[in-house]
Amino acid sequence: MLLGLDLAVAAGEAVAVIGRSGSGKSTLLRLIAGMTNLRAGKVEVGGRELSNLTYAELQAHRCATGVSFATAGLLANKTIGDNIMLPFEYHTVPEPSVEAVSARLRAIADELQLLDDLREPAPRASAAVRKRAMIARALVLEPALLLLDEPDLGLTVSEAVPVVAAIERRRRERGLTVVMTMHHPHHEPYVVDRVLRLEHGTLAR
Repeated sequence: MLLGLDLAVAAGEAVAVIGRSGSGKSTLLRLIAGMTNLRAGKVEVGGRELSNLTYAELQAHRCATGVSFATAGLLANKTIGDNIMLPFEYHTVPEPSVEAVSARLRAIADELQLLDDLREPAPRASAAVRKRAMIARALVLEPALLLLDEPDLGLTVSEAVPVVAAIERRRRERGLTVVMTMHHPHHEPYVVDRVLRLEHGTLAR
């Protein structure tokens, strides 16, 4: 549960929210993504309050928000490549052609060093490949906002390097905004502008 939490993140900023398990980190990301409803208070993204959005507007917000949770996510009956491309099945995008989708897949897979793993069934892939695939899926629609839950979980520093490079390129070229959660303040090699601590559902001062 989140209590009295006040968080403002500027466009293009990267913020790390650290805290123990159960402190509300994943709930915070779900609220920002529009996946969970508030009992009180409000969530504004891009100057718009999420609770006031129509269904179509909320879907557009979710399409513009890339989300990768700590452990959830890859479908066991699909390959790594198919899992990365799932957003194309659930969102209306401006490039629906097979050629465009294939090109997007190869581009993001190359960037995150997953080209050799695209045909691998998700359950057979290593933990590092699965983690990078979840982040690739969050980036594949080129979102304006990226929400990462424990992006360091399952990755060594060297395995995280292509992830960091992909995020930083988008921050530099597109003004990507990033909110990530972690258990501890040691966020290397991830680049952040601020580190905030979440305790008992609120941000510590």
